[in-house]
Amino acid sequence: MSNKQPRVSIGLPVYNGEPFIKEAIESILAQTFEDFELIISDNASSDRTQEICQAYAAKDGRIRYYRNEENLGAARNFNRVFELSRGEYFKWQPADETAEPEFLARCVDLLDREPTLVLACTQFMMRDELKGTTQFLKGATADYEIGSPSTYARFRKLFVVLGHNGAIWGLMRSQLLKETHLIRHFPGADDCFLVELILKGGFGQIPEYLYTMRTHSQAYHRIKDRQNGLEGLEEAHWFDPTKLHIWVLPYWRRLWEFFLLIVRSREDIGTKLATIGFLYFVAVPKHRRWRKMLSGELLFTVRQLFKQRKQQII
Repeated sequence: MSNKQPRVSIGLPVYNGEPFIKEAIESILAQTFEDFELIISDNASSDRTQEICQAYAAKDGRIRYYRNEENLGAARNFNRVFELSRGEYFKWQPADETAEPEFLARCVDLLDREPTLVLACTQFMMRDELKGTTQFLKGATADYEIGSPSTYARFRKLFVVLGHNGAIWGLMRSQLLKETHLIRHFPGADDCFLVELILKGGFGQIPEYLYTMRTHSQAYHRIKDRQNGLEGLEEAHWFDPTKLHIWVLPYWRRLWEFFLLIVRSREDIGTKLATIGFLYFVAVPKHRRWRKMLSGELLFTVRQLFKQRKQQII
């Protein structure tokens, strides 16, 4: 391992990534911007992930491989790769996704040129392994301009696409990430992280399609337990396997965390009130998915409490 501090750190958290991790690593090694380190944190995989990663690390000194003795959960493993990083810029790299050769070069250039931006990304493609198709996600991320100097404007535009964009896989300023909570241990923590980051500055997006996300049978969004339309216990367990959850209210938790993040931000009181007002009195009431999930979670909680009460009586 070189003692020279790289400009870019790429963190690759992985658990049983054998089917796709070779392609992910190869896409990083093929980058035209070469001043990077690749940090792999293996969450006690039981497949050939360790063997594959160690083979790459033996051939390229920019790769550092770590293996956890037990599965720490996705949140801790994501945060671990950042804690081990040294670069001025940082990017999370999922084990089942790929970047085109110019991805890093273009993102580094954008952040170098625009000091007010906290994150740079490109447009995204979605490869469906089950259907054998590739979808260009124009509009999901590319068409909302959240590089505005106005915190209120940035938040409004980000909220519309939360859960439907790949900005979290962009390149970020490491110093600002140190000021965030990173990925916390509950469903929806990725949305909270993006909101926390957007309150600090703008996101910039390059118009080319230089990053590919992948959906497959073991992908995160496919292992969610969505009984009755709710993000449930299996997803919570994915974030943190050490906690025993009775039920989960991820959308109500998001609303509360958004409120706290806005209140604790460095914005003036007028901006805070305007942003909170937009969230609770405009955005959520008009957003069909949020209305559905919030009401569904309340109904689910009432049913759970009723069942518990009934069992106690019996």
